Amino acid sequence: MDCRETCAKLEDFFHNRLPFDELEPFVEHIYGCEACEEELKTYVMIDVGLAQLDDDTDGVYDPEGAYAACMDNALNHIDEHLVWKSFRYAMSTIAFWFVVLAFLLKVKIGF
Repeated sequence: MDCRETCAKLEDFFHNRLPFDELEPFVEHIYGCEACEEELKTYVMIDVGLAQLDDDTDGVYDPEGAYAACMDNALNHIDEHLVWKSFRYAMSTIAFWFVVLAFLLKVKIGF
């Protein structure tokens, strides 16, 4: 993913609308490109600030915390996906070996 594609997806990423197949390359690019990371931080700062103005809250303005939470959320989503992918692979492997074992037992005993 290049800088142009990454910047075009900032809003979708921040609002958790980025498809999973684009999430990991996006996060990798953000961590590897200082310019795009600053662009995302700027987007977060503006979005959080505007949301606070709209809500008329007297809360603490913490764009760095919002950025960190956004990135943590993305990394957690990637980790969850990898865990489920590994689980599905393990279950498929176990099911395959049960079928093989059942077939071998049928052949040994006879149909």
